[in-house]
Formats: sequence, C-alpha cells, structure tokens
Amino acid sequence: MLKSRVQTAVDYYAKSGYNCSQSIAVTYADLLGLDPMVCFKGMEAFGSGMGGTRLGTCGAISGAMYLAGFITSTGHMDDDRKNKSKKESYDLGAKLVSDFYEQNRTVTCKALKETGSDTFRSCLDCIADVAILVEKYLFPGQFEASEYFENKAGK
Repeated sequence: MLKSRVQTAVDYYAKSGYNCSQSIAVTYADLLGLDPMVCFKGMEAFGSGMGGTRLGTCGAISGAMYLAGFITSTGHMDDDRKNKSKKESYDLGAKLVSDFYEQNRTVTCKALKETGSDTFRSCLDCIADVAILVEKYLFPGQFEASEYFENKAGK
C-alpha cells in the first residue's frame, strides 16, 4: 500500500510555487507513466480558476480531471466513435466534482476564495480535498488513508 501523497501535493503549492492544478497533476504523474514536466506545463493555465481569473472551476479539480482522462480514455483519435470510454471518463469526473461540491458547496474558485463567505476554503485545503479524492477514486485501494487534516488540527 502506498503512503498518501496529500501532503506532497500541498507542499508543491506551498513550498515550490506550483499552482493548484499543477500540484495535483504532478503529484500523481508517475503512477500513470506521465512525464511530470508535461503535466506541469499542461496544467499551468488552469490555476486559480482557469487563467488566474478565479471565474472558473477550482484548479485542483482541473488537475484531477486531467488525470482521470489518462485512466479512462481509450485514446481512439482516428475514429472517435470507437472511443467508448467517454461515459466512463465522464462518470469518474462526475464523482470527483460531485464529492468536492458536496464537501464545499461549490467548485468555483471565486466562491471558494471569497473571504468571509460560507464557502471559503483555502487553496491548501482545496488541494488536500482533491488529492484525497484522487487517491480514493483514481487509485482505489492503493493508498493509505491521508492524515493531512488530522495532522493539521493537531498543530
């Protein structure tokens, strides 16, 4: 069983300057045989609610969706009608988004970052929430349970 990587994802953001989407994608890239630099570059514009606008979906969720596609897609570019994986990809993505929404009552960066609102959530906690969901849904049974929030409460 692998040790949880939730803290790794948080540290990429807090200590290395990665954006939220890069933090998620790079943390799990090796498990999918992906080049971390390709993930880093590919996710750069998705941070802070897409393009830094805060208007779109939380970047951490975007990073998870990116990884989900690598898990479920058959990659039939020549004839998309053979791509029977879209439903599976959408279903997996929907689980990630739905659980995050259930926890936070929104998936929009702006609503999550609005200080004093009932949906306020720090970027670090959003990244941790998503990393926990990635380990649960994208790599089921492969990771130990995360102790991120327990450790955070103990500090």
